[in-house]
Amino acid sequence: MLASLLGPSNVSSIAETIGAGVWFNPLVTHTHSASRKQLMIKYGVVSISSLTEDLKKWTSLYLAGRLHKPVLTLNQSHAEVAEAQAVNLHSALRAALLLLPERFKESSLFRTICSLSYVGDLRMMLFEDNRKIERIVQGSWGHLQTLYRPPLATAQHGWKIIRKLDENNINNAGVWEQDVSRNTRRSLLEGLPAGVLSRLKTAANCTSVDQLADMHTNRGGKALQKVLASTVRWSSARQAVSGVISAGPVRSCSYMLRKVLKAWR
Repeated sequence: MLASLLGPSNVSSIAETIGAGVWFNPLVTHTHSASRKQLMIKYGVVSISSLTEDLKKWTSLYLAGRLHKPVLTLNQSHAEVAEAQAVNLHSALRAALLLLPERFKESSLFRTICSLSYVGDLRMMLFEDNRKIERIVQGSWGHLQTLYRPPLATAQHGWKIIRKLDENNINNAGVWEQDVSRNTRRSLLEGLPAGVLSRLKTAANCTSVDQLADMHTNRGGKALQKVLASTVRWSSARQAVSGVISAGPVRSCSYMLRKVLKAWR
């Protein structure tokens, strides 16, 4: 395997120089330790520094976006990663609130969060299942509620910018309401990851968060959507090139074909 020949340092260097910081190997046969069944898995190799940087700054939104969704954590000994992931989840909630109306359903919140790292993704445009986001939300509903319980509690009781409507009224079941004042928008924008905030200022031709808040109040989240889509598009393109190198052209084509067939089902 190419990764074993290159060694950890070279694998990390290629992943960070060409790709989005991670070296993926798809279509790997793995024997489940308990059931002894043969499983087909995809695994990635990433340095702690690259992972934590993307989680905090959304440099590429590639790894951070994957961790917006529920994942199984096998090793919880990295306090630095856990801290960065908490920042990442709070950032995802901030971004989603900026893209949502004053009142929204919890299902809309989770769809918005899950879509942050897919809007602009070349795979979604070419061969990925266009129902993927909905399937993630439906299939991970309970896990999403657990994952975002701490950020939602912070926004509700700490930031005091959202509240859950009275569920005794059947029309309010699962409905949240947020403060959409300019000051709250400014606070949410200021709390976005540094990489996104910098690109947003450049794209909107703004020199301050105050100007961004004025623009967002008048135009909504269109500028933020464009910046996120552009970030994801660039990182997904780089990762596609890196994937051909890490997996090889044959396995890459085989993996892509499986994706296409899955999308057609």
